[in-house]
Amino acid sequence: MSMTRQLLLVILVLFVAMFVGTFSISINNVRHFLNEQLQTHAQDTATSLGLSLSPHMAERDLATMSRMIDAIYDSGYFQTIRLESIEGEVLVERSNHVQFEGVPAWFVNFVPMETPVATAVVMAGWKQGGMVTVSSHPGYAYAELWRNTVQTFLLFVVSSLTALVLGLLALRYILRPLNAMEAQADAICRQEYTVQKTMPDARELRRAVEAMNRMVLKIQETFREHVALADQLRGQAYRDSVTGLGNRRYFDDQLRQLITSSEEFHYGGLLLIELNDLGGFNQRNGYEAGDRLLQATAKLLSGCGEDNKELLVARISGADFSVLAPNAGNEELDALAARISRSLPELHASNLADQDEVGHIGVASCVPGDTADKLLSRADMALRRSQSGGGNGWNRYDGNGEAAERSASDWQRLIQQTIDDENITLLTQPVIATNDNDSVLHREVLLRIPVDDGSLLPAGAFIPMAEQFGLARELDKLAIGLLMREIPVDSDMDYAVNISSGSLHDHEFLDWLYEKLEANAGIAKRLIFEFPEFSVVSDLDVARMATSRLHALGCRCSIDHFGRGFTSFSYLCSLKLHCIKIDGIYIRDINDDEDNRFFVQSLVRTLHGIDMQVIAVNVEHEEERSTLAELHVDGVQGYLTGKPGAL
Repeated sequence: MSMTRQLLLVILVLFVAMFVGTFSISINNVRHFLNEQLQTHAQDTATSLGLSLSPHMAERDLATMSRMIDAIYDSGYFQTIRLESIEGEVLVERSNHVQFEGVPAWFVNFVPMETPVATAVVMAGWKQGGMVTVSSHPGYAYAELWRNTVQTFLLFVVSSLTALVLGLLALRYILRPLNAMEAQADAICRQEYTVQKTMPDARELRRAVEAMNRMVLKIQETFREHVALADQLRGQAYRDSVTGLGNRRYFDDQLRQLITSSEEFHYGGLLLIELNDLGGFNQRNGYEAGDRLLQATAKLLSGCGEDNKELLVARISGADFSVLAPNAGNEELDALAARISRSLPELHASNLADQDEVGHIGVASCVPGDTADKLLSRADMALRRSQSGGGNGWNRYDGNGEAAERSASDWQRLIQQTIDDENITLLTQPVIATNDNDSVLHREVLLRIPVDDGSLLPAGAFIPMAEQFGLARELDKLAIGLLMREIPVDSDMDYAVNISSGSLHDHEFLDWLYEKLEANAGIAKRLIFEFPEFSVVSDLDVARMATSRLHALGCRCSIDHFGRGFTSFSYLCSLKLHCIKIDGIYIRDINDDEDNRFFVQSLVRTLHGIDMQVIAVNVEHEEERSTLAELHVDGVQGYLTGKPGAL
């Protein structure tokens, strides 16, 4: 029960207690007054009647005395009038059966009232001739008492309702700060940290509000400190100090992670960019000029890949840069290499490089069965070939992967046909509690497209192409619609569904999704929507609105590939998230990597502080899982705990 209701209840109980006491006293006083009135009335009537009957008593004129008694009795105010002789003989008697018109019997029984009896002497000359006895009728007194009681009760009811309404309004006004504090506490549970700016007038409430604000600010400060520490640890391990790009370790870990994951890197390519004679440039112009050249090159490479948010740019050695392009076909790789080649002379035009020939580019496409070393070797071979040609040139080492086998038009037809025929297969992979093999936290839904040879194309093969052709929204609709049809209404299993970057920023798709979830409220609470980190940070306002709306509909949200980029983690505090999935580069061989262990431990402590779960993906070895359990990671996903299977 709320405090407002409790206070209103206390006020009402006190008001009722006061009324009962006042009401009882009022009824008793009225009853006593009416009894005295009846007594006085009876006595006055008896005395007056005795004097009136005295002249006729001497003559024993019973007829006249009877008429006189009847005249008084017929008024109805008396229950009994009796005339007796001095010897006790009843000469005249009139009596009336007591009736109470308009007065409930229970009230008569509950409020007893005396029937007063008065007597007077009737003289017969100089001697006493008899006695007259008069008793008042209580019916009129009961009627007056009942009327007074009803009026008092109605007045109490009206007063109580008025007092209740006024009390409720007053309490709402007085307790507004408490309601705000309650909302503030609920917001903290929802990972929203707001500060109350309006201070209440009451000193006690003002102190409570100030204490809540201090707590919120302390939580925010603690979160920022932990985020700063995690960012610092990640930067020390994976970021190049000069350019701000990923370093060689970051590149190697990402390449090994992606090339072994068909879900993320079914095909793609690698670009190696080498600046010409950086050592000689440093000797001629100084190391500060060399650093400026490196920073400008990093900015140029990052800018050339703005159209593809999945590109991973790194500085892998002194003069060498790499661009890892997941899910990019040969045409896209060629276009990217040509764009970089055309941009390199801008460094000389800007007086950052002292020669026209700034650098060279080598491109290699990934083929099935590739290892990181093989892909690097082919890219390096392509780089050496480009160096033997003209300045700022590029060369690609041809591959014969699946991306090369299908042209862009082939991909578009395949995906469109899949959508038209609703020919898609849903697999799921379990996410297991780190410390309990039997506890399934949820199952992640994986998309597959059946092809003519009977195999299933993984999502990493067709999702990037669907994004490129603007078909990702329809593909997401198809997957979500099929999943909602397949999940039983009474299912107790949760399912995580990946939402593509294009769909997250498509208002039409989001409106469709909200409407679909509202119509299937029972299934909505079983769904977790996962968004890739790069799509979230590219437009945080859209992500905030989407996660907030989905949360209101009973769904939960998650960030996938968390930590792949170098965005600060502070944005997490502004989103309504259920969990995050740490990118695999921090998980692979974590049992042997002290930096990654420390980073994950800091991340877990930070996110548990805002009630957010942490899931580790690509867990393939028991040693990795044991280490993750020691770091209090909530769940693990990978081939170690379960391969993808039918929905």
